[in-house]
Amino acid sequence: MNKDIDISEQLKCLIEEYDFNIDTLSKYLKLNNQEIQELSNGNISFLKSDNEYRFNLFNKISFLYDSAISEKDLKLDAFLKVLISYHNISKYI
Repeated sequence: MNKDIDISEQLKCLIEEYDFNIDTLSKYLKLNNQEIQELSNGNISFLKSDNEYRFNLFNKISFLYDSAISEKDLKLDAFLKVLISYHNISKYI
């Protein structure tokens, strides 16, 4: 699998090839089911234009995608990155 595909293709791959549940993705990405479908088809026009919002959303998708296609150590790394970024957990004590 090519890791250099765009966000829409990554999301589509998660849904179609890795059977990610759209309802679960919807809750995690804070998008409704229709928006998940639109984004997986390449439509980003409905997204907020805020760069930080888009950056965070695209990172979440990329982390999930990386965890789905990567080896176990990379999966753990991607999972930890999601925890750190999504839940604002510090890497430091």
